[in-house]
Amino acid sequence: MLLGLAASLLGQRTMGHLPPKAPASGPPAAGKNRRTIIDRWNRMSPEEQQKFLAKFPPDKRKKVEEQLNHYKNLPPEERSRPQTFSQLPPEKQNQARRAWAQYGRLPKDRQPMLRDEFENLRTMPQAERSARINSDEFRNKYNANEQSILRDFSSVLSAK
Repeated sequence: MLLGLAASLLGQRTMGHLPPKAPASGPPAAGKNRRTIIDRWNRMSPEEQQKFLAKFPPDKRKKVEEQLNHYKNLPPEERSRPQTFSQLPPEKQNQARRAWAQYGRLPKDRQPMLRDEFENLRTMPQAERSARINSDEFRNKYNANEQSILRDFSSVLSAK
């Protein structure tokens, strides 16, 4: 849900924007504290938050603020979902990598349409996202391969 927010705030690689990095080889750093963008945001004072947001162009700032407000209104179980690619279970990371590779093989003229749909899907609650994916409009707008890619990305978004 917040992968795009993280990308907006930190410019990090996420499945919604850039291909995820391959996992580093070897064991993870012992005791490394992996804080999320939300942790960082919550540690900021209101003044720091406003100063940080002021760095963005107005349209992007508005989008980030909308995403933050959306996050604040989520039920606790939704907020506890993984917020970054690295927090996803390995099988979901692999699923996201496969979907990203399939997306990259799509005709260039179709990619923006799928990217926009993904942006819409990732901001929706799970029930609304499922309803959208099962709608006639969705089935008529996207071919079977495109639907599969969007379903895979949606499944990754639903990871707990």
